[in-house]
Amino acid sequence: MKILNLTQHLATDEQKAEGVVDLPTDLRLELCKLLTFDTLEETKDVLKRSLDIARLAKKSNIAAHAAMIGGAPFFMSFLENALKQTGIQPLYAFTPREVIKTHNENGTVIKQVVFKHKGFIQA
Repeated sequence: MKILNLTQHLATDEQKAEGVVDLPTDLRLELCKLLTFDTLEETKDVLKRSLDIARLAKKSNIAAHAAMIGGAPFFMSFLENALKQTGIQPLYAFTPREVIKTHNENGTVIKQVVFKHKGFIQA
């Protein structure tokens, strides 16, 4: 099953192995603009953005019946609804964080957080 990547991040190797497909660069740039909120917007404008992303998904011509989504929490329900209206099942990546601590000889500790893809949760 193909899963369209509708997030601001490129798919990981683990996600690609599960069928996630990134948008072509031109559409990905357009998607990133639509997912980025720099100012408080009215509900009608947020709704329009979600519909624009659903149209963009169809415009990609990637035959996917599902899409991996993520971004501003206030936007996700709008995006879920817009995608469902176009026959695309929204999915959220389940990526638990693994903390890796490296203890240096000088007594300092470097803490690194690694995200590991484990699967999807349907909206």
